[in-house]
Amino acid sequence: MPHVTKLKILLPVGKEKTWRLMATTKGLESWFPTECHGTVKIGSSLEFVWPNHESESFPVLYVGEKHSALSLGWRKGGRLRFYLHGRLTTLTLQLEYPRTVTDKTGQAREIGQLAFFLANLKSVALKGPDLRSGVRRKRWDTLFLD
Repeated sequence: MPHVTKLKILLPVGKEKTWRLMATTKGLESWFPTECHGTVKIGSSLEFVWPNHESESFPVLYVGEKHSALSLGWRKGGRLRFYLHGRLTTLTLQLEYPRTVTDKTGQAREIGQLAFFLANLKSVALKGPDLRSGVRRKRWDTLFLD
């Protein structure tokens, strides 16, 4: 059984808008990576460009039939899942790492970063500011937690 962490956020903007923000390249780059290249379809990969201009490629493992779930292969053999549920559109982000990954400090740091990105998603969805604006020149892996 993998190491699993879940983060949940209520997005009072409806499922359709939330889906556009989490499952299109334009939507993703509005709150997560600063640039996103590729196509959101099973078998393809998304290239994320972070604020420090480093890029990473993540395979698309699953796209929900009813615009309700997206799963990406992640770092160190992990999996990053987003899924929508509930009447008021709750987004759950689930990060899984295989039991063989023993870097708990790195995992804890990544959870803090993902929590920040979820807060940014909510801000962008509600037409608020992009919270990443003050961190454009920093490395993604040195933000928020030491």
